Amino acid sequence: MPVSTRTPVIGVTPVLVIISNTARRGWRVTFPSAGVFSGNSGLVFMGKNFPPANTNPPNQPVDILTPGSELKENKRYDTDTIFLGDIWLIASAANQQVIVEEDLGV
Repeated sequence: MPVSTRTPVIGVTPVLVIISNTARRGWRVTFPSAGVFSGNSGLVFMGKNFPPANTNPPNQPVDILTPGSELKENKRYDTDTIFLGDIWLIASAANQQVIVEEDLGV
């Protein structure tokens, strides 16, 4: 898939990593293990359309990435639906590196 790829450093302040876009065909957030980026030892919390906190309170619907994991959505067919809004990240520790990819189908 033709994508834009970035490798932002995530800390204990929320970061907007993907902005809302109705032309999006897919997205992926990968949190490489410490074997790839040596400082990746914490957790990364993802909020969709809101900046998450770096804890997981029961009333906050966040996705959690552990080192070596990823979250993604891709359209295989034009009728498929994926999340098109803002994606925010925050980490439980400073200097966690992630790989953010977005496919705009261009």
